[in-house]
Amino acid sequence: MTAVQTQPNTYVRTLYLTHGPSFDSLPFDPAQVVRKAVGTATFSFANGNSGTFACEVDLGDGVNEASRKGPGVPRTGYGMSMIVAKDFL
Repeated sequence: MTAVQTQPNTYVRTLYLTHGPSFDSLPFDPAQVVRKAVGTATFSFANGNSGTFACEVDLGDGVNEASRKGPGVPRTGYGMSMIVAKDFL
């Protein structure tokens, strides 16, 4: 996901809800894919090891803390782990 930097260490992006045929449908018809803007996501980084993910969506709002995983912990993505503080969807 790419986001726009709105201030130092803060990035914002529109969140979309999509639905349509399975990506492996044959034949795949991209015209059947529907995309609807449902809110915004904000990523704020305190430093290289921690930050916050916040979202405002039609279904509810939420905030999650993000922190870098320590040595020996399997890594995913870019090495940041989302620790869910609230089930907001």
